[in-house]
Amino acid sequence: MSETRTQQEIFDIVYRGLAAQGFRRSERNYRSAYRGEGGLKCSIGHLIPDARYVPELEGRATTDPLIREVAGIEEANAEFMEDLQAAHDASDAVEDTPTYMRKRLEMSAAKYNLVIPS
Repeated sequence: MSETRTQQEIFDIVYRGLAAQGFRRSERNYRSAYRGEGGLKCSIGHLIPDARYVPELEGRATTDPLIREVAGIEEANAEFMEDLQAAHDASDAVEDTPTYMRKRLEMSAAKYNLVIPS
């Protein structure tokens, strides 16, 4: 990795990316996907540069070393990555996905003492 991103920088990328797509889930064949239908991305998908994305990443856990490598996330932030991905994935169980996803991201921000980006 060329540079280390802070948790705030990671959160900003994820939050802004999900906000830009209306806090909608990224899915392919009814499963969460780093790159989903209609160009949507999941939480961690927003951290994976398009140039580094390959379809073989799909199905790998967010804590997989290859996912961490292509997303540019250090192992020390594995739990943080799981929390951000859970905000995306858990929203599939509720009717109002955008509101729930935003709420889960706000909970992650509070847990890690982060600021919601404007």
